[in-house]
Amino acid sequence: MSEELAYVVLEPDQEERFLSVEELRAYLAQLLIQEQQLTPQQARQEAQNLIDTACELPLDAGRYCQWYETRVDRPSTRRRDW
Repeated sequence: MSEELAYVVLEPDQEERFLSVEELRAYLAQLLIQEQQLTPQQARQEAQNLIDTACELPLDAGRYCQWYETRVDRPSTRRRDW
């Protein structure tokens, strides 16, 4: 088994999701474009800043998005002869 760094993303009324750092950055940037009307460049920069310094993004109407770094065990792709 190998471990992979990931982020678990939590939002009200949604299932938890596991995203890579690249996927999280893109997801947060999209939220920032929608919620705060940032330009794509501003949103990418702010998304990275959020990943580096925070773990929650308040959204409209009392909603929020939270993310936490975690490690996910992935099955090995090597063939094992027992």
